[in-house]
Amino acid sequence: RLYTRRDQAQNESRLRALVDTATSEVKRARSDRTRARAAQARILGAFRDFACPALGWDRSLLDGPEADEFAGALRVFPVLARRFDAALTTPEIYQAARNAITFHCLQRLLGLPVRPTPSSLAYSLLYPYTDNYLDDTGPDVEAKRSFGERLARRLGGERVVPATTHERRVFQLVEMIEGEYERGEHPEVFHSLLAIHAAQQRSLALLHSAARLSPQGIIEITVEKGGTSVLADGYLAGGSLTALQAECVYGLGVFLQLRDDLEDLVQDQARHQRTVFSSVPDRHVLDEPTARTFAVGA
Repeated sequence: RLYTRRDQAQNESRLRALVDTATSEVKRARSDRTRARAAQARILGAFRDFACPALGWDRSLLDGPEADEFAGALRVFPVLARRFDAALTTPEIYQAARNAITFHCLQRLLGLPVRPTPSSLAYSLLYPYTDNYLDDTGPDVEAKRSFGERLARRLGGERVVPATTHERRVFQLVEMIEGEYERGEHPEVFHSLLAIHAAQQRSLALLHSAARLSPQGIIEITVEKGGTSVLADGYLAGGSLTALQAECVYGLGVFLQLRDDLEDLVQDQARHQRTVFSSVPDRHVLDEPTARTFAVGA
């Protein structure tokens, strides 16, 4: 579909209305917790008013039982996360919940009930515990490599004694996945976890040895990290995937990684982390890589 300037203006107006509603309702709910459920209903109503005309979504799907399944699964996520670790911050839970959304979408696409599982919680929480640790500029490279080697052994099935409290939490999450999937019956589940872990380790080069990376190298690391990340979601959701399902899920992961890198442009530039977007010297010439990202998503 081609959008006229009038279409664009109308959709921008709808988007502004959604943002304004969400912002005002959240502020009110913070001062009066009893308004939270009513605020949520109004925000969802504003989202429907935006999504149906602007994105072409079917309103019946937003109001039907499928939407209720998603809402229920996401509502319980922060409860389960804090039950696992009460020290988790709200931003960390929000970050983990973004993966949970992907997980539940894959459940729907695979024809499975949309519901929380031990694996959905465990893999989603691995993001703040591992990805953020690897991205943190505080620990030195050797400490990160040592942690990565020990985690690889644990994902491979070894019984590794955790060296730190942080490591103990990470290993507990691996145990949750093992409790749902027996290694001998679902080897692809653990192969996929090892694949994303290896990709995470290689992505350290984006932060610590960026000067030696070519543009092609940055793209290869980005594709591998994004693709293997969501591929693990797929295996953890379904236990197994066909070759075509795996290819589709991998491609979705590549697009989501590019999208996240585009969203994180300012932060990545501030900490000198190289991505497809942050390595562009002039923000005013981001049109081409952004258009290519939309093409991948299409």
